[in-house]
Amino acid sequence: MTYEEAIAAVEAKSEHVGAEVIKTLKDYVPIRTREDKREASKLAAETAKMILTVDVAGLVAVGTFVQFARNGGVDWFSWTMGLFAAAALCGVVAAGAGFLAIAAIYKRAEGRSDGDKEPWSTEAPKGKLNIQALASLIALLALITGIVFLAQGSGDEKALTARSATRQFTFMISEPMSIAGTWEELQLTGSNRSTLIVGKDEGPVALECK
Repeated sequence: MTYEEAIAAVEAKSEHVGAEVIKTLKDYVPIRTREDKREASKLAAETAKMILTVDVAGLVAVGTFVQFARNGGVDWFSWTMGLFAAAALCGVVAAGAGFLAIAAIYKRAEGRSDGDKEPWSTEAPKGKLNIQALASLIALLALITGIVFLAQGSGDEKALTARSATRQFTFMISEPMSIAGTWEELQLTGSNRSTLIVGKDEGPVALECK
């Protein structure tokens, strides 16, 4: 029963209740007009759109951090990648729920659904809006946690050490590197143009991964 229906029921029994009681009820019981409900529905739709924008931005951020993590040598089957995957999945769920919530609000307003009910109402999309909000929150927490894991792991980068009889040089495993050589020398080059050149007189080169 709505507020309006409750007041109407009391007014129907005015001879038993009394005009003063009815006046008091009208003063203290908030009456929602159709315009109030329309504004509430529009606000719900705008909120869903705003969260949807955040969800899309979050998905883009997840893709960026996944690429960064892979370039840093993070394995696909790791906590970091698992958290990024959870963030992406929850982001997709949130975005889908947001689209459905917005559609539900306008379909009801146009009478394409729930035609026998109040046109402007947040009752129809309530469940979808709750799903969107919860999934967005989980996605954000998963993304932040994944970034923390990525930052902690970045300090433990594996390294490749090239060692000859007279010197040694260290390359980060995450760096693309090239190895070239002739009968006279061996040249190892990292992504930052750091280069180790070993002549034939320096003996064999030992490569060690840490």
